[in-house]
Amino acid sequence: NNLYGGDYAAAKVAGHELRGLISYLNLEMVDIGLPLMALVDYLGFRLIAMSVLPIDSSTLIYGSNDAGHTIHASNPEFNERMELAGAALNIKPHLCGFHPGQGIKLFSAADVEGHLGLDNRFYLLDFSRTFPPVKPDVRFKAGNLYQLFRPEFVRSYSKALNPDAYSSFSLANLNYKDDNSEIEEATKYLLTHQIPKFSRLVSWQILELHEQGQIESLGLAERLHSKGINIRYLGLLAKEWKTDRSLDAGGQVLPQPAVAREDAEKQAAVQAIFLKSIVSYLNLVFGDSPASQLHWQNDIRPKLRLRYHFEDPFTEETSQLKSITKHSNSECHFDVKMYIMSRVMQQTCLSFSDAARSKFSSFLVGAPFPPGDMPFDITDLSSLSEKIKHMGLVSDAQGTFYFFKAINESKASTKNALRFFNLAHEKYTESLNSVPNNKNVLRNIAFCWLHIVELTRGPGRGGALDVKDPVVQRIGQYFQRAVDVAPNDPLSLHCQSIFLWRCGRMERAEEYFLRTLESNPLYSVALMSYSKFLAEVDQDGPAKEFAEYAALCQQRDAAAGKKTRASLHDAFPL
Repeated sequence: NNLYGGDYAAAKVAGHELRGLISYLNLEMVDIGLPLMALVDYLGFRLIAMSVLPIDSSTLIYGSNDAGHTIHASNPEFNERMELAGAALNIKPHLCGFHPGQGIKLFSAADVEGHLGLDNRFYLLDFSRTFPPVKPDVRFKAGNLYQLFRPEFVRSYSKALNPDAYSSFSLANLNYKDDNSEIEEATKYLLTHQIPKFSRLVSWQILELHEQGQIESLGLAERLHSKGINIRYLGLLAKEWKTDRSLDAGGQVLPQPAVAREDAEKQAAVQAIFLKSIVSYLNLVFGDSPASQLHWQNDIRPKLRLRYHFEDPFTEETSQLKSITKHSNSECHFDVKMYIMSRVMQQTCLSFSDAARSKFSSFLVGAPFPPGDMPFDITDLSSLSEKIKHMGLVSDAQGTFYFFKAINESKASTKNALRFFNLAHEKYTESLNSVPNNKNVLRNIAFCWLHIVELTRGPGRGGALDVKDPVVQRIGQYFQRAVDVAPNDPLSLHCQSIFLWRCGRMERAEEYFLRTLESNPLYSVALMSYSKFLAEVDQDGPAKEFAEYAALCQQRDAAAGKKTRASLHDAFPL
């Protein structure tokens, strides 16, 4: 029915389905079952793969499965769970239905479904509209269904917001205009406060990394998402930045699989035909021909302008947009075209040959992009593979496996340990891309970097850290982000206190030790490490008292039958 106005929007809705599921999953609602889910991109199509649940139309107890004609909220126990979940996500309770004054109160979007399954357990599904829409843009058909606020923004915003704003689901709500006005206020706050604030915070880092030729290490998308800012607003940030402004947007615009999809629909899906078509398109994008110049100006420019809010003079008709790909700073050895190519290699379903990967990844050591009208040939692509995006817990589990593998290898082989720590970091980063403000994953990434520093920089296990080392600074940023996400989480506070201690920042370390113990006065591990800290700063009396209290807490835990399970925190040297 072309509900969304095109494949681009439909793919976004599928992405919101996964993001909404992850958001409910992170609430750790132990008595509500959720499906496993993955997004599979292949040959220009996006498939949602989901586990089968023991439900049918007769098990529906919450929400609507008929576009709002019938609203269910028949189970008080389940309603109570959804009220708690809505409060945690900062979702506004609201009346749903088509008839004014006769609505039913829900604590989520109306089409989020709750079921009392055939096994007599609660289940939740259909998450694409978990979060509220931004103020609709008339240029986009059904924009209220896929141009949504990010969960990080919604949870931190000062008011709860209605995910059914600007939709017919709220016709029963006599205050729907107030809800729409709150969405407008939130959109204005995002555009005029949140985005400029973020720009000021990171602009100097971007300039510094650009000058050093390390812009690829910025991780801009993850930084934006952690502050609740959608990639589609990159153009608004670009107005205040004085470096190449289309880098991450270029990686988003270019990989659109339209060429492969058109071929798939017209022909019988022979990969050789797809590969030839894709090579032609890559040459159109990255080559130096007149046709390439026209493509940038007539196709890529409008997409940057429309989807990512880039404005004049960057996208004006007279601007030579493709000239950005010719930029290369010989002083910092950074080639913009190489960077955009690296983003394409990361984000698409294209499998490049080893020779091509070597050729097009060499920007890391300062090599320029190959010149000419046709820098690609058919031998550069080996196949078209699927791209799978799944729930962060899968990557998290893989990362933890590699982390403990690295710990086991660290005594026998530094080379193997580093390899596994880097694999762990890669998997944790994948997980963080799904949930940018997951305190556990943030800490785990910091642990990976910490062990890499210990193995390569020489401080040894538990030794002093050099605060001038950029990697050490990055470790501190991840630990601090974990604290910012959960200011009262004793584990995050404890990790930051030990990190600051190892950096020699004693006053700040003690501040975090005290915050840890205020959060959990019976935390035996923190009590013992604080005792050691006090002994190091020559406070032997208090150090002895805290050591004795820590021993009592450990005895209490043992008597209560509490078992300490292995965690990455255990591998963090005191």
